[in-house]
Amino acid sequence: MGLFSFFKKRKKSVELNEVVAHYDQTVDIPDKTEKGDLRHQILEGCRQMEENATEYHNAKQEYQSLTSYLTDIQIIEDFSQEERTRLLEIATSIITLEDSTQSMREKVERLPDSKFYQMDREKNEIPKDIRRLKENEELQNMMKRDIDYLEGEKVEWTYEKGEVANEKKVLGIICRSSMIVEGLIIIAFVTCFMLEIKNIYTVLLVGMLVVGAAVSGLLIRMQNLKSLLKRCNMNYNRAVTIQNSIKLRYVNMKNAVDYTCERYGVSSAKELEKNWQLYLEAVKELERLEQANDDLSYYKEALLRLLRRHRLYDASIWPYQVHALVDHREMVEVKHLLLERRQKVRTRMENATASIKSTKRQVLAIAKQHRVYPEEMRGILENIQTLIS
Repeated sequence: MGLFSFFKKRKKSVELNEVVAHYDQTVDIPDKTEKGDLRHQILEGCRQMEENATEYHNAKQEYQSLTSYLTDIQIIEDFSQEERTRLLEIATSIITLEDSTQSMREKVERLPDSKFYQMDREKNEIPKDIRRLKENEELQNMMKRDIDYLEGEKVEWTYEKGEVANEKKVLGIICRSSMIVEGLIIIAFVTCFMLEIKNIYTVLLVGMLVVGAAVSGLLIRMQNLKSLLKRCNMNYNRAVTIQNSIKLRYVNMKNAVDYTCERYGVSSAKELEKNWQLYLEAVKELERLEQANDDLSYYKEALLRLLRRHRLYDASIWPYQVHALVDHREMVEVKHLLLERRQKVRTRMENATASIKSTKRQVLAIAKQHRVYPEEMRGILENIQTLIS
């Protein structure tokens, strides 16, 4: 394999030297359209080779990097029993702390940052504001109930006024009709008295007394209805006055409640109290989180110190791959993914090399056949040789 590689390199060097030699000679190339097209074709092929060489170079670096990571895994797997025990202890501590910090962050993040910082600024005032908001909400609800009750009273007094007014109107009609009847009876009685028709005196007298008594009763009832209507109006006006007074206080109380709710971005004292409890929990979790982060930093540094003793290619990646250090199945999966990636990179390298060889054969064949060697060709071929060597 080494001998074959030597001959391949020597062949490439001979081909390149053969091209370079033409730049040491004075070649007269006629300025014709055909020569210009050939020159363009050759340079296009050279640039294509240069792109493939760059792809090969990048893939080769990635291949070497992946190989180094696989070597690191092998070094870790070859740790002594004592180092392996210490590695597992540190990695397990990191996993435990990361799970704890994640749980703490979730509790802290239950309260939006804007609300957390606002409550942190006004933490001395919030307990008093919660109590005051609760009291104001209770008063507001009580006033709302009173307003609704008085509104019901107004409806009742309005209905009763209507009933009394209707009764009074009906009784007025009956009373006027009764008085007319009374008048007619009196006229009939006087007429009979003047004509000395004595046999109906008694009937007319009784009718006159009955109708008179009915009219008197109606007048008394109408007087009572008048007093009752006056009392209904008084009660209605009293309910309106009290309701207006409560409404004014209700508006002031509602403004106070709305101001506090708007200030803290809540809809009620219950929500404000809930946010306050979340804030207090978040403060405690932040203190624990800070301690956990300090411990996490300590164990990650301890892990790096342990790994760097063995001069790994990249020790800094393992604090983020601690599960693979603890679980052999995770480590096997990591190795599998690295091997797959390296195989894909190797395929890229082989494809780039094959493309370079194919294009190079075509370009050199055209250049030799037509003795067309553009000035830029030499630099491009040297750059390609540097990239793939």
